[in-house]
Amino acid sequence: MGAEITDTPDWEAFSSQLPPRAVPEPLRALALKGERKWQTTLALSAVICAFLTVIFFPFEIIDDLRLDVSGEEAQGIVIDSWFGDRTLGDNVLMPKRLIFKVRFRFSNNQIPEHEATSLFTGYVKPGTEIDVEYLPSNPAVARAKDGYFVPGGLWGLLWSIMFAALPFFGVWNYRRWRRNRLALLVDGKQVQGFINRVWRERPEDESCGWIELKYTADDIEILISEMVEGEIYLRACTVFETRRPVQLLYSARMPHEYIVPELMS
Repeated sequence: MGAEITDTPDWEAFSSQLPPRAVPEPLRALALKGERKWQTTLALSAVICAFLTVIFFPFEIIDDLRLDVSGEEAQGIVIDSWFGDRTLGDNVLMPKRLIFKVRFRFSNNQIPEHEATSLFTGYVKPGTEIDVEYLPSNPAVARAKDGYFVPGGLWGLLWSIMFAALPFFGVWNYRRWRRNRLALLVDGKQVQGFINRVWRERPEDESCGWIELKYTADDIEILISEMVEGEIYLRACTVFETRRPVQLLYSARMPHEYIVPELMS
């Protein structure tokens, strides 16, 4: 953007309106110029979160839930039992217990004979008769009673849900940003403000910078800092060097939310 909005007829006509203002399309497009970056970030984060959801989701917990709901009991004989190289608990919320794998076969003649393996909190001696649970519709899905396929599976499920929910939070945040930008143009209160100072944390990084803005909102002095893109930072430096005021719009409901039209990008 070569010229400042304050020098254009659109801005002059717009600034003379009382809220609610009619927002001209060029000004609306400038206010929402960051949409493409939001959308690209959301698309990329959705792909990453989908990948992490698949990694963390404990798919075997589905069998645990099916057995919890419709499993039936039978008898089994332990074939082998060995340490599963994992523990359950942290000795804080619950005692730490060793997790063993238990391989068994059904001893009920009414069920087709086959072997199954599940996890169990304890060693079971081979040859021991144990209670088992199985799905009548698919006896291959079976576990020792009080056993499981996924230790602490609910935590893995919660992590998966969290990763799956992150893109929805991102969409909500994007819609909020978009709605607030337009609301400031339509209903924002107009005041003069001053760029108090400008700086870069790393002088060699020209992609961004910080500005500190000072203005008065409903008799309350507001001093707020914001990181901005390099182009906006350079514009702010020009304004700061001339020590001239900027026209800004702020939210009456949340005075710390503001927009400076001539710095928009």
